[in-house]
Amino acid sequence: MVHFGHANSLRQAKALGHKLVVGIHNDEDITRNKGPPVFTQEERYKMVRGIKWVDEVVEDAPYVTTLETLDKYDCDFCVHGDDITLTADGVDTYHLVKKAQRYKEVSRTAGVSTTDLVGRMLLLTKNHFKQGDKEYEVEKDDVEAIEALLKRYNEEKFQILGSSQLGQDHTARSPWTGCSQFLPTTQKIIQFSDGKPPKPTDRIVYVAGAFDLFHVGHLDFLEKAKEHGDYLIVGLHTDPVVNQYKGGNYPIMNLHERVLSVLACKYVNEVVIGAPYSVTADLMEHFNVGLVCHGQTHIALDVGNIDPYAIPKQMGKFMLIDSGNTITTEDIVERIIRHRLEFEQRNKKKEKKEIEVYEAMQKDEELGQFRRTKRHAAHTIEESETPGSSTNTAARSIPITYDDPASPSVETTAALKESKALYRVSCPGLSECVPLAECPELLLEISRQCYRGDFSLSCGVNEYEPHVCCPRVTSPPFNDQRGSAATCGKSIVQGDFYNGLGAYPFVARIGFKNTKTGTFIFPCSGSIIARQIVLTSAHCALAKAESHRLSSVRVGDYDTRTDPDCGSTGFCAPVAINHAVSQIIVHPDYIEGQFHHDIALLILRTPINYTVAAQPICLHARKQDLTVGRRVQIIGWGKLSTSATKSPELQSLEVPLTSWDKCVRAYASTGALQSPQSIDGEWMCAGGEGRDACHGFGGAPLIIRDQGRYAQIGIMSFGADTCGALNMPSVYTSIAHYAPWIEANSPKTFV
Repeated sequence: MVHFGHANSLRQAKALGHKLVVGIHNDEDITRNKGPPVFTQEERYKMVRGIKWVDEVVEDAPYVTTLETLDKYDCDFCVHGDDITLTADGVDTYHLVKKAQRYKEVSRTAGVSTTDLVGRMLLLTKNHFKQGDKEYEVEKDDVEAIEALLKRYNEEKFQILGSSQLGQDHTARSPWTGCSQFLPTTQKIIQFSDGKPPKPTDRIVYVAGAFDLFHVGHLDFLEKAKEHGDYLIVGLHTDPVVNQYKGGNYPIMNLHERVLSVLACKYVNEVVIGAPYSVTADLMEHFNVGLVCHGQTHIALDVGNIDPYAIPKQMGKFMLIDSGNTITTEDIVERIIRHRLEFEQRNKKKEKKEIEVYEAMQKDEELGQFRRTKRHAAHTIEESETPGSSTNTAARSIPITYDDPASPSVETTAALKESKALYRVSCPGLSECVPLAECPELLLEISRQCYRGDFSLSCGVNEYEPHVCCPRVTSPPFNDQRGSAATCGKSIVQGDFYNGLGAYPFVARIGFKNTKTGTFIFPCSGSIIARQIVLTSAHCALAKAESHRLSSVRVGDYDTRTDPDCGSTGFCAPVAINHAVSQIIVHPDYIEGQFHHDIALLILRTPINYTVAAQPICLHARKQDLTVGRRVQIIGWGKLSTSATKSPELQSLEVPLTSWDKCVRAYASTGALQSPQSIDGEWMCAGGEGRDACHGFGGAPLIIRDQGRYAQIGIMSFGADTCGALNMPSVYTSIAHYAPWIEANSPKTFV
């Protein structure tokens, strides 16, 4: 990649002489010696030519700089940063010019590196793929990538200092590849700025956007925009504004980093830091803007469905331009994701070589030792304190515990993956060792933070994912802000979100993790009834599948193929979050293989952060309102008939409530509703019109619209063998009947 750290090195190099010649290696050399490049060689050639301090670019420059190369291009000396660059064989690529004393160094820009930026893109990525008709979600976060933040996180959460037990478990870290957080200063901005105001006769062109991960698409657009005037001003939106219209983990680079990236472009004269999203008349007048340009990308409307370019359009000063380059920031991120494992391996190899060289250079200093623990730990389950684990005679309480692997050193990581052994350390205080994907609090902490660094304070890694010390909620055990008449059952009812994304934010997916491969399947659903409580069926909570165990609840999902989920106007919901399940509370009279008392509560280890895509639902306990024939809805991701396919999008099916007598007659041949264990009122029936809740709807909520809000009246329990058949309704566990049980087994007062 080409980023402002490279630009700053070129700025410093130019200050050492009068002409700056920059050599760019080809893709083949980069791949052989470092790993796959993010940008192609042609893109890198163009990007470097677009940096304001560069006078000439040498394409296909040799990877090892020779004296002949310097002489060929009339260069007096070679300049590089104060980090080290090695060949695949571990040879310093500048050893020849150093020996000839034709080498100078400039300071590396602290807080940014290609490794860091690649890491930010990989850190919260969710890779979705299909296998048969099951949907899997694979999460393979590199444990080495998160330690810098883990250290700060652990210090703040658990008061762990460098002298703690975990703090002594140090693993070497490259002083060059490991990143520190970028600290913006006015001096740095001044160094990157032209400092030249426009002339009175200049035509001023204004463009605005995120300009995240500055790339050739941006460069070509700015070059085209500059052709329409004499002085180009770029407005950069703030991080929250960019996140609002792009969603997910965007922007990858923060505002200050994006400012320097844009200022380094030779076509840019000035940058407005934190520009308003809508171009105002005041802005046009203040900068004497003669033309506002926008590219071919989608324009998201401002608050109130306002066109952000309405003012310049009314003034006749707006132009859509086509740069001829369709590359977007999303394309760059997609490249990283598509070759994720290659980039992770590239970063590991790069830092490993640097560590070896650094240790050799510092052999007279005591650097500490790698801890090389090679004991094999069994896949044991340890008892751990969990929220709500006190004895409750009205329910079966099943605590969920986690394997607790320890961190291997850099040398043992490959062996670990090959042997699939489990390494173990303990977590301090009120914390437990869980997969990173199951610690939403830490996932939010590490968003867009430093990627590389020492990982001594993580609690381990297995074949597929890092494990972290995540806080265990004990006092109070629950954050039980329940749905009340004022807060529960809400949905977004405008724009793209109506009858789709945001319409049913209370539905959650129940995740089962494959203990051998680390992948997830989501065969069931549930409903959010409080920040740490999800309601589902007992048959889902206790489902047994080969090598799978109930592990987490995924909230905020709509389309299982995308993350984040976005509407056509460009507004995106927050990224869906997996919450680890710490306890399963099942009705004490439930018998596996039957469907009596088919109800369970899943207690989450951390509270749900309520968003437009994750909200609690109201619970409806008034039986008298539920008259035969009333239209109700079943919500989930399952099939609507036996022959149908499972929907990737959350869907709603409207069905009628069916009389109990009709339901009993429909299931007369099975006797399912007439067994001795049956209790009057425990079930209710709905459907029978030819479409129904089939495979994949287990545990899903049956809902009604009550006084302007959604309320849950049932939990999907079971249906006919031929799902969706006429006059064969499905059977639901009654919320009204089990309201006292839910109240007794939930903390605080049931609402």
